[in-house]
Amino acid sequence: MGVQPVCLAPADELHLGETAIVTGWGTTSSGGDVSDVLLEVAVNVLTNDECTDAYSDYGFDIPDTMVCAADKGKDSCQGDSGGPMVLLDGGAWQEVRQHYLHFTYNSFRLPI
Repeated sequence: MGVQPVCLAPADELHLGETAIVTGWGTTSSGGDVSDVLLEVAVNVLTNDECTDAYSDYGFDIPDTMVCAADKGKDSCQGDSGGPMVLLDGGAWQEVRQHYLHFTYNSFRLPI
């Protein structure tokens, strides 16, 4: 498919429960080398309450200005910051947010 332009999603559209794609040339492990190829990972868009609960051990509250997306065993990594988080909406790709924060690799603890 290659690189294509995307639309910018309206700021008030959160797409909770949908699958988003995060892309980047970051590392695949802590302290590892950056990738030579563009990588992608599919993650679920969560409510900020779900995310705050999952990361309660860190004492971090997810503000309304952030969008939380994660899945078990899937994560972005160092070097991916500033990359897009996109999702398919009505047949068109939309950039939901730019990625800029992660905690630890594969650490997201979704409620069972």
